[in-house]
Amino acid sequence: MGRSYEAVLEARARRSDAALQKKTFRAESASARADSAQAALGSAQQELQAAQGRIVGLQSELARTQGEVAAQQRQVEAAAVHRQELQAALNDAQERFTRELEQQRAVATATTERHAGEIKRALLDVDRERGHAGKLQKEIEQLRREMAGHLDAHRQEVLARQQQIDALRQRSGELEGRVAQLLEQREQQARELDATRQRLEAAAVKRAPGTRTAQRTPAKSKPSKAAT
Repeated sequence: MGRSYEAVLEARARRSDAALQKKTFRAESASARADSAQAALGSAQQELQAAQGRIVGLQSELARTQGEVAAQQRQVEAAAVHRQELQAALNDAQERFTRELEQQRAVATATTERHAGEIKRALLDVDRERGHAGKLQKEIEQLRREMAGHLDAHRQEVLARQQQIDALRQRSGELEGRVAQLLEQREQQARELDATRQRLEAAAVKRAPGTRTAQRTPAKSKPSKAAT
């Protein structure tokens, strides 16, 4: 009878050990999943911080580029004002030259033979002034084309920078969603790990009295053998 009871207790102890080992394995698996989720969360947070740093850098560069565009715009406006002033001066010069030419022609018609040399010099002066005015007009047109090209290039650059910032903001939003998902997974795994740990502790507490009983039983059976 004592041996049968001892065998029952040993069988119970083995089953308890097997159950405890299974629960320990589950706890270790849950802990490994939690560590993996923590590593993934750290990587995602680092990538998020890097993306936010790039956004800040691009925003600073965008502000600088916008400042340059504004400066170019002011230069274009100043050039336009200067062009208007040059155009007004050119118109005045042309009108003056036209009046002078007409006067010179009138004088030349009246005194062709007597003032032939003076007429020639006056015509040369008029031609030089016209050439100078034409040169100024070409410079004005060239300056306007250059300013328009610079302004268009800066606008394209600002547009490209804005597109980069929009793409990085979208990526940042995706990373924030991934971080939130990983945090939720980590909390779920932590709750599972706590529940598994509590079950293991409860199983260990239940197993302790049975183990002590199995250890005391052989000591009681020895006197009966001696009596036999």
